[in-house]
Amino acid sequence: MDTIDNFDGPRFHGVKGTFDGIPRKPNEGLANSLSSLNIRLKTQRMAKESFSGRVWLSIAGGELLLGVLAIFLGWLTKTNPREHIPALEDGNAILRWTLWGLAAAIPPIAVVVGMDYLPFGFIRSLTDRAHEMVLGFFRNLSIPQLFTISIAAGACEELLFRGWLQCLLAGGTDMAMWGPWRLSIAIAISAVIFGLCHFISVPYFIFATAFGVYAGAVYYWSGTLWVPITVHTFYDTAILLWLIRWRKKRLDNDSQPS
Repeated sequence: MDTIDNFDGPRFHGVKGTFDGIPRKPNEGLANSLSSLNIRLKTQRMAKESFSGRVWLSIAGGELLLGVLAIFLGWLTKTNPREHIPALEDGNAILRWTLWGLAAAIPPIAVVVGMDYLPFGFIRSLTDRAHEMVLGFFRNLSIPQLFTISIAAGACEELLFRGWLQCLLAGGTDMAMWGPWRLSIAIAISAVIFGLCHFISVPYFIFATAFGVYAGAVYYWSGTLWVPITVHTFYDTAILLWLIRWRKKRLDNDSQPS
């Protein structure tokens, strides 16, 4: 039977805070573990922020390129997409049309949110598909990043699809020359192309096309591109926040056992 003198393992030598004669600070092992964990978490956070920044720059940059394309095509075809945007110095007009745009954005937002509560599988699958796509790209973005993307999308996509394409198809930027049939065809074609550029699935294409028709009609009704820009911006902001924050939280709560 081994005695304590024959024990080959580590020995305490009677000195407080030592182990095999090596001084140790109290809780040093715990402190080292916490420090390592903190470094790993900080590294992961920095990597996530770096990835989010690249996603934000890529999406916002892509939207801005659409705006540049709209201006270039407008110059090429002599159809200025900025023709019906009020001057920044006209603060009263901008405020008035912004309020109209915010009000006009409520119906499409209500339709999308309301569809999520309808007992139809194909509608729910449409929302789930959009939710998956949005979470894949936007889940780690901050609210200011989401808002700037929405502004870029609202302004640049409306410049391209309504300010340039719809005007081009309708016969120019002079709305007084737009006949009802030509206007209807212009709204329809620009809306279909808008839907194709947002194609995720057939149901989503149908909804995006319907949104394009709505934006085109709002553009003609208001006589200014500022209103559909505001509608598009506010709609994108509200739906992104709803999908990322509130709908995700509701689905997480529903999935928990009661």
